[in-house]
Order: sequence, then C-alpha cells, then structure tokens
Amino acid sequence: FWRFSNVSPAGLIKGMESPTSVKSSSKSRIRRTRKDAQIRKALIHEVGGSAMNLLGDRKSVATDSRRPSGIRKPSQRGTSSSVSRTVMGLRPGKAMTIPCTISVQEAARKMGSIRTDSALVLLNGEVCGIITDSDIVRRVVSQGKKASSTPVSVVMTPDPMSLKPTDPAYDALATMVERHFRHMPVLRNKSSIVGLLDINRCLADAIKRNENNAELMKGAFSALNITLEQVCNMSEEALFVYDRDPVIEAAKIMAQKRKNGVLVKDNNKQVVGILTSKDISLRVVAARLMPHSTTVARVMTPHPDTVPTTLTVGGALKQMRSKRYLHLPVADESGHVIGLVDALQLCYIVLKPEIAGKENQGDDQDGLRGVLEGLLQGADSI
Repeated sequence: FWRFSNVSPAGLIKGMESPTSVKSSSKSRIRRTRKDAQIRKALIHEVGGSAMNLLGDRKSVATDSRRPSGIRKPSQRGTSSSVSRTVMGLRPGKAMTIPCTISVQEAARKMGSIRTDSALVLLNGEVCGIITDSDIVRRVVSQGKKASSTPVSVVMTPDPMSLKPTDPAYDALATMVERHFRHMPVLRNKSSIVGLLDINRCLADAIKRNENNAELMKGAFSALNITLEQVCNMSEEALFVYDRDPVIEAAKIMAQKRKNGVLVKDNNKQVVGILTSKDISLRVVAARLMPHSTTVARVMTPHPDTVPTTLTVGGALKQMRSKRYLHLPVADESGHVIGLVDALQLCYIVLKPEIAGKENQGDDQDGLRGVLEGLLQGADSI
C-alpha cells in the first residue's frame, strides 16, 4: 500500500468517477467482467471437465469423503482456543497442483480457470515448488521471457517451506507473518497434500467470528480501528503507470518495487484504473497476449471502487473479502485518490500492530496470539 508524494493537497489526483461518468464507468467495468468470464470459460473448456478436478490431491479424498478434495475437517476434540491448537484449526483451503514440466503460460491458464493465484508444483507426484501470479509477473513478464516456452520449474519457488497438520497454529501464523508469506502448503509428506493456508483468509475468518466481541476488538484486534488515512500517511510513494504504457513496463515497476498492484492514469493524469499481478496473469499471460505490445488500458480494471480515508482497516478488509478484492484505492473527502491499500499489508498491520506504531492493548496477548484465539473460537461448530 502506498501514498502519493510530491503532490500538494490542492493538486491531488482527481477521483476515478464523477457524477457524469458513473454510467460509462459502470458499463466499462461490466464489459471487463464479461471479458474475464469469457476467458475463464475458454480456459475451463481447454483443460477439460470441471475445474475442480485440478484441485487437491487424490490421497486427501479418502481422509473425509464428505469434504472437497484437498481439505480436511478441523479437529473436533476439545473446545479450548489455546494457541497449542493445530494448523487444521486454521482451515487450510484447497490446493491446486500442476506438473513442473508445463509452461508458465499453461500454468497461468489453469490457475485462471478457477480464479486462484497460486499452485503447488509437482515432480514425480511430490511437491517440489510453488508458483504464484506474482512470480509470473516478476520472473517472466517483467524480464521479457516467453511464457509459452518458459517451464514452471525455472520460475517457481523451489522446495517451499511447508507445515504439517499437527503443527501448532500459532507457529504457523508466526512464520507466515515474519517471513511475509501469503501462502503455505500443509503436507503430511511431499506426496500427500492436505491443503494451502492463506493468511488473508485466516484473518478474515477471525474478524467475521468476532465482530461482536468488544473485548477482543479493543485488545488483540485493536489495529482494525486504524483509519486508511493513517495507513496512507505512513506508506511509501504510490506506484502508477499510464494507460497507454505497454504491460511489460507496468510489470517492471511492480517487480522492482515488489508490489502487486499499480494505479493507472490517463494523459490528463487522472486515475482511470488499476492493474494487478492477477490481472496480468489472467488477462495477458493466460489470454496469450504479448506484454510488450499490449497496452495497460486493454487489460486494466477500469474505474475500480474507491473507499474513503475515514474507513478503518477492519472495514477495508471486510469489503475486500465480500467483493473478492486484494487492492482498494483510497480517496479523500473531495474524491481525490491519495493511495492504494493492499490486503496483505493490512493483514500485517493487524497481526503486528507495531508496524503502525500501535501498541496492543490486550493483557498478555500480542496481535498474532489474539488473532489465533479468534480463529479458533467456535471452531467446533464448523
């Protein structure tokens, strides 16, 4: 998440939508949504059958035939929300698997067909790596490599750190926060996949379960009350590209700054869209377009929703989850865009309040421990 610098309050970039442009903006977003649906429909047809066949591991199915492949039901023993509870209490999600021999383009097409941004890579039936849309942008698109001829094996993160179902949940979250991991695979061994932990989902589950827990919200989750204005004020400079720039230039900026999203301006320096690594993976790589000749305007999300500076971190995360966003532009009371917030960075603020200069107000819980308590409360009713 970032803020704009070297811009006076009177000269901030104008908001994405004016009253006279709301109708056209809505139409452009509808067209973008329809194009994405067409891409995914073609991808599902290409990979054959239901996209769900790409998920999980056959060895996990026998564990509990009542649940989708790749997911195990959390342990039902005991009701304590102690941090000694295991990783299964965090409810790992389904994990997509792909062979290491396929091309990055084919991997992007498989990932795009089911709206996922990551996949576990297999060699001889064993997990040997993990690949994300960020890897595709930073290690392929930004470097001008051909996705159609670059194998996944040279782009993936090899031998990713993994968790066992019996590992303590607190240790799992602590590792993800300290190492800035968004995903961590949960494995019994390299050939037996349980699922994939997503830290964004873990935090969203905790917030949803404890919205009415005033004590926890004032204590372990107190960072949820930080406003987006505070977030923007303590952030780095904003990243932006122009709508007529080629996608490869946007990818280079994202790779250099290690960010997953940029704002898009037009020739009048007004913000007209947003481009993320997930957009590039689906709309460029999976769609078999050329990054050096495809303009940002062609594949960006036009006129995305904006949120006010007065919105809290908790409110932003709730909106992101409900609308399946990973980024939100922030606008001041005049409608001027002053920054872009990222779901993962907001998670870090909640899990590590010291990032925002906010001390935790709980008795003996730090932010991470409190989140874990929230995650496990009511787990036995799942």
